[in-house]
Amino acid sequence: MADDVIDFLRVNFAQVNARLDTIDRKQAEMIQRAGALEIGVAGVRRDIAALSEGTAHLSVRIDHLAERIDRIERRLDLSEAAP
Repeated sequence: MADDVIDFLRVNFAQVNARLDTIDRKQAEMIQRAGALEIGVAGVRRDIAALSEGTAHLSVRIDHLAERIDRIERRLDLSEAAP
């Protein structure tokens, strides 16, 4: 009887250990995948920052060109009402 209980416990512990090994492998995989996602998100943020910087540079250039056009129009005495 005691041998049957010991055999039963061994089998159950072996099954539990096998399941825990599977869970450990899956958890390690999930941690690795989460790390890859974090790297990907950081890359997207970097790309967005670069695009924002490019947009800011273009905005500054457009503002500078608008100032130059205004100055040219004043020198040529052009008005907005002219055809």
